Amino acid sequence: MHRALLIVGLLGLCAAGVASADGSVEGKLKGLATALAEKPALVEVGVGFVGGKIAGSLVKSFAKFAIVAGAGVFVAAHGIMKVAMPKVVEGQDEMLKEAEKKLNEQATHLLDFNSDGKVTGEDFTGFSEKKLVPFIKKHVPLSGGFLAGFLASL
Repeated sequence: MHRALLIVGLLGLCAAGVASADGSVEGKLKGLATALAEKPALVEVGVGFVGGKIAGSLVKSFAKFAIVAGAGVFVAAHGIMKVAMPKVVEGQDEMLKEAEKKLNEQATHLLDFNSDGKVTGEDFTGFSEKKLVPFIKKHVPLSGGFLAGFLASL
């Protein structure tokens, strides 16, 4: 996190050094403000980088936790199954089939973006063309900074 803030600060100071005519500290601070006001892309890259760095760190720590917790659950479930294998209850298969049917209906409703009743590649293509691509085109510096920060944290 400190590395990301340092990089953003150095980028800002570089912009301030270019923008200020005199060598004074006050001139450099005014130059920084001017550079950031005139170059919103620089701000978007910095904000994107910091956001990506934070998100990447969270994903990394969550993945470490999930691997350890998943392994623990697997070992515990395996031990329980070895010790006390439950008897199959009459009608349990019907309940599982009904639950699977409900889950499939909910997933189809959630992921069917073009409302044709099926989840296909066209659903995700339509979603990316309508929502994701315009956002990325509008915020190229923010998206690039986020990706750089995310990859730097992994």
